[in-house]
Amino acid sequence: MRRFAVLAVGLGFLCNGCNIDPFGSSSSKPPAIIVKVLPASVSLVVGTTQQFTSTVTGTTNAVIDWSIGGAPCVAGQDCGSITAEGLYTAPAVIPSPNQITITGFSSAYTLDFGTSQVVVTATASAAAAFEGDYTFLVTGADAKGPVAVTGKFVADSAGQIEEGELSFCRGLNACTETSFAGAYRTTSKNQGTFTIDALPKANFGFRTTAAGTLELVLVGAQDLNASGILNLVKDIPPN
Repeated sequence: MRRFAVLAVGLGFLCNGCNIDPFGSSSSKPPAIIVKVLPASVSLVVGTTQQFTSTVTGTTNAVIDWSIGGAPCVAGQDCGSITAEGLYTAPAVIPSPNQITITGFSSAYTLDFGTSQVVVTATASAAAAFEGDYTFLVTGADAKGPVAVTGKFVADSAGQIEEGELSFCRGLNACTETSFAGAYRTTSKNQGTFTIDALPKANFGFRTTAAGTLELVLVGAQDLNASGILNLVKDIPPN
């Protein structure tokens, strides 16, 4: 017992000014740092983005280093990418398993971190949101002058456009009426593109605006460029 006490005193003497307790504690241990990553969990369609943010307490250094991990990443699958600012882009192909972990490490002390779970889903879930009867109107011009295109169609929630009717008007001339079918692809809820066989060299793009309406843009051959609205026709209850 005497030998241990002498050894402890000797260590204390040798480390005078080191702030080290000979029995194992240390006043140099960093304070508790708590990192929270927001959102804590999110579901993303393949190819879409999500901005992650963080809160850091216990230090004045709020810098976060971001990383991506999880079972599919370990297996060598594409897990997407994340910028130094925390903007994550989901992979173009859904991984298996489809859960990815986003980790934010504290730059002040890398053993402190926060995580978020990302579930990557296929576009089918977004496509399902684009379903029902739609009408549309776009106006613009091409190399020959002003044009207006109106019509209606049915989106089947599985990527197909059916029962389409189109009216293509050029200036004050008579309009051309035709039926059509087509296909669409969504990248998120009520956002994507579609093509129709009546205008084989043209492409429609649609997206939800901040006001909640569906904006529609038409571009095609001969400098065709028009814009307008896409409208979901809701059922009107009987009187």
